[in-house]
Amino acid sequence: FKAIVSGDPVKGERKGKDPFTFRSRAAHLFSINPPMPSVADTSAGFWRRIEAIEFLRTFPEGEKVEGLAKIILADELPGIIAWAIEGACDRQRHGWAEIDRSFVAEWRHGNDTIALWLEEREDEDAREWTAASALFADFKMWAARTGKGAGMGMPAWGERLKIYLGAERFDRTRRGSNYHVSLRSALGGLSIMR
Repeated sequence: FKAIVSGDPVKGERKGKDPFTFRSRAAHLFSINPPMPSVADTSAGFWRRIEAIEFLRTFPEGEKVEGLAKIILADELPGIIAWAIEGACDRQRHGWAEIDRSFVAEWRHGNDTIALWLEEREDEDAREWTAASALFADFKMWAARTGKGAGMGMPAWGERLKIYLGAERFDRTRRGSNYHVSLRSALGGLSIMR
């Protein structure tokens, strides 16, 4: 996705033919109805390539016009083409207008299973060094309950947690990996020491 959207060289092939390398020059537009889809890629590179336009108006039955697109195209096609060309020229001269990124930020946060898990489970007032195995076991229980991140294995989880927390909250000893994190339990703080 990132390579195609950025115009980097990608490999393609036609059925039964030799592969070839090309650069995509197409615009990539997706129409999505809520809820927004889950996205496994949490990298900044993926999310900076996403621009979302949220359409909030719902049309009541009395306002809906069946076949509206065909009607507009039949009556207004030359004007639409002129408007699109004028808009493209304006974008080349002046660049794109700033877009509100709060919708994308909210979508991204809703896909960050590490952040969602820690927001619910971390006891920030009682941070202690905790064994990675104990934290991962808690994450798996949380994932099973919420349906988020259930397929994530411990290596990917550990890498994501290190990135989220920062290197200063990670320690590897001969006995295993530890994170400076304490979890809440139903009765209060839970600290699983190394």
